[in-house]
Amino acid sequence: MPLAFKEYVEQKTEGRVKVTLRLSRMNERSSARRAAAGSMQAFFGSVAGLSSVAPELTVLEVPYLFETFSEADKALDDSAVQKRVRKVLAKRKLVFGYWAENGFRVYFSRRPIHGPDDMQGLRFRSQEAFAHVATYRAFGASPVTMDATNTLMSVQTGVVDGFDTTPIYAIASGYSAPCCR
Repeated sequence: MPLAFKEYVEQKTEGRVKVTLRLSRMNERSSARRAAAGSMQAFFGSVAGLSSVAPELTVLEVPYLFETFSEADKALDDSAVQKRVRKVLAKRKLVFGYWAENGFRVYFSRRPIHGPDDMQGLRFRSQEAFAHVATYRAFGASPVTMDATNTLMSVQTGVVDGFDTTPIYAIASGYSAPCCR
């Protein structure tokens, strides 16, 4: 999606605006804070990353908030929801561009996870958002907060036993290590 955004902006401005993508060079929370401070012109990342400057948006990260894709799409496409999000971001001098859901979260681990009890005692990579940390604790796991760029190495070296993500992000990020198949 970032590449499509770059192409769209450059095409619509007939090349007057150049977009430089800095993917995976810094964590999401840092990128969101830099965008809010004005040292970066845009932020492309998760709501959990954005929660470092707009903590009230963390409600969108609450697990089991939606039961189906269509329910999530309906809520996120709702103009009243987007209006509230725009208002929250405007208080931080940020302008809402667009968003998209990329699927329900799944758990990758060194051992099978069939339910919350299977997470007891495991160390899981967690985004720093309160909702993610609290969920792992409620499941009996130990959350280890870190940005996405360090996840694969942390699983491979045993720093964490697993992580959660969406299937599309897992594939795009190369999470196909033997421990995670």
